[in-house]
Parts: sequence; C-alpha cells; structure tokens
Amino acid sequence: MKRILILLFPIAALGLLSCQEDAERTIRTDLTQEANQFLTISEAWGESLFFAMISFNSYQNIESDTLPGCPEISVNSTEGTVTLNFNSGCEEGESVRSGKLILQFPLSGSNQTTWSLAYEGYSYRDWEMEGTRSFTFTSLRNVREEFDGLSITTSNELNSTLSGGFNHQQVLNSFSLSEIVSRGSMQGLNPAGRSIKMSLQADRIADYTCFLSGKSRLADSAAELWEVTRGNENLRHSLTYTPLDSCQTQVDALLPDGRTLQLRP
Repeated sequence: MKRILILLFPIAALGLLSCQEDAERTIRTDLTQEANQFLTISEAWGESLFFAMISFNSYQNIESDTLPGCPEISVNSTEGTVTLNFNSGCEEGESVRSGKLILQFPLSGSNQTTWSLAYEGYSYRDWEMEGTRSFTFTSLRNVREEFDGLSITTSNELNSTLSGGFNHQQVLNSFSLSEIVSRGSMQGLNPAGRSIKMSLQADRIADYTCFLSGKSRLADSAAELWEVTRGNENLRHSLTYTPLDSCQTQVDALLPDGRTLQLRP
C-alpha cells in the first residue's frame, strides 16, 4: 500500500504541473489576443475619422473616385446631410468597405458648430461599426469628438462597446488638410465583458495623403496605453505605432508579462 501511495504522489505532482503549464499557456495566449483586439478597436475608430473631417462644402465638390472605396456621394443641401454609400464602390476584387456613412452638418446660416457621423450597416474588412460620433469645432482648426455606445463587431461575432472623447487638430499645408493630430481616451467593454480603457500617451498623427491613397488604415505614429480589468487586477498593454515607407505603419505591443510582439505589418 505504501508503494502505491508513493507512486501516486509523483503522478499528482506531474498532473498539477501540467495544469499550471496549460493555465500559463492560456494566459499568454489571451494577452496576445487582447493586444490584437485593441489594435482592431483602434483601427476601427481611426479608419473613418478623415471622412468626418471633410467639410460639407468640400463634399459638394469632391469626386467619388478621390475617396477611398469610391463611395457614391449624396448631398442634401436642404437637410445638411451627406451620405457615403460604399455598396457600389470602385475597389477591385473583394470590396473592403460596404454599407453607409451618414454625416449630418449644421444647416446653412446656423450658428451651430457641431456635426455627426453615423454608421449604417458599415463594415470594413472583417469588422462592422455601429453608432454615432459627434464633432464640435472648439476653435478654427481644433475639433472635439465625443461618442457613447459605439459598437465594433468582428466577423467571428466578437463585440466591443465604447465611449470616449478626443481632441483633434487639423494641420494644413498650403491651405489643404495635411494631417490630423489627436489626443484623448476611450473606455468600455471588450468581447469578454471586461472593462477596458485606452489613453493616448503621445500625439496620434494620421496623414491625409495616405488616407486618400487607401494604403493606410492606421495612425502613422501614436502611443496607446490600454488597460483591461481582470478580477482585482488592471493589466496594461502598450501599443506603439511607427511610420514606414509607402504609408505603412509598424505596430509593436508591450504585453503585461513583459513580452514584446510585432502586430503589424
């Protein structure tokens, strides 16, 4: 009997060690998945930002094929609305955009300085966006953005819901929009129902020429600090965006366990 007990102890120890290794592997995998989820959220929020920064007057004169996805542009001067319909775009092969973006601008002669961007069945690559974002001029070239209940759903039904506020500076070059420089934060729930928060630790810079080219969907440069609540812990992910040639961006993640991971390209 003693021999049996002696043999059982090593077996139990091996089983416990195996469980610990499995748990550690799961946690490490979750951290990698979380970092990619954060990148998806950042991409989804930033991808359509420039569409909101184009003025109502510009939309009245702009040609469809000058915008990414060549949306059908419908301007209603009476109601102050601009509808961008991507369901019949110009993109070759599989379209990366579908659905509509609906912009509501102040009516002509109004003293209002606030406009909105709403998503109607809008999807980009493998995620879909729902909700409305509000923008207000705080000075000539500075814009305050706020949103609540913004929903991002991936193709495998993973949903994140967010609210937030950002300050955007429109940078001009020869009287034309050149860059958008942003600072701010967002918070909400990730697909697992955990609380998350992102704050920009440095200026987020997005290039307008790269946006028009359709080659870039990420910030050219930025530093994001993401926090996720797990039980009584707040785990931190740091995402750093570095510009490369041809409107490409390298994204590196520093995970809570100290590992580094290149997410893009």
